[in-house]
Amino acid sequence: MGQKLGSNNDKEIYYTEQLHNSSRHWRVVLPQSVDIQHILWIEQTQSWLLYETANTDNCETYALCSANGICSINNSPVCNCLKGFVPKVPRDWDKTDWSSGCVRKTALNCSRDGFRKLSGVKMPETRKSWFNGSMDLEECKNTCLKNCSCTAYTNLDIRMEEVVACFGSMI
Repeated sequence: MGQKLGSNNDKEIYYTEQLHNSSRHWRVVLPQSVDIQHILWIEQTQSWLLYETANTDNCETYALCSANGICSINNSPVCNCLKGFVPKVPRDWDKTDWSSGCVRKTALNCSRDGFRKLSGVKMPETRKSWFNGSMDLEECKNTCLKNCSCTAYTNLDIRMEEVVACFGSMI
C-alpha cells in the first residue's frame, strides 16, 4: 500500500493510500475516538472487518481528563490534576477513569489567589468565555482578577492582538 500525506493550503491536510492489490477493498476511518482504523471488506461474509488500529495522541480526546485535569502524553497515566487540585473521586482515577475531574484542595480566595502560568497546553473549553480585541493581556488579567468566576485568561492568537477570559471549570 502506497501512502501520501499532502496539503492544498495552509488550513487543510489530506491522507491517501494507493492499494497495490486492488482486489481487496479497504477503508481508513478517522473516528472521534482518535484511533485510526483500517477496515477490510470480507467478501465471504459481506461485511467489514476491523483489520488494525493506529493509536494517535490520547490527549486529543476531548475532555479526557475532565474538569481541572491536564493531559500529557509523556506521563503515565496521561491525566493529572492541575497544581492545587485533587481527583474528585480518587478510586475512579486509580482505575484510569478521569471523568469525574478534579476539585480544589483548598477553597478559592478571590482577594488573595491569582493565576498560575501553563505553557504548551491547548486553550480550555471556551463556551463560557468572552473575547476582547482591544484589551492587552495585562488588562485582561486585571479584569479577570476582579471576577471570582474567571478561571483563566490567555492570548487568543500568537500575534497577541486579542485576549480571551474563561469562566467555570477548566476543560
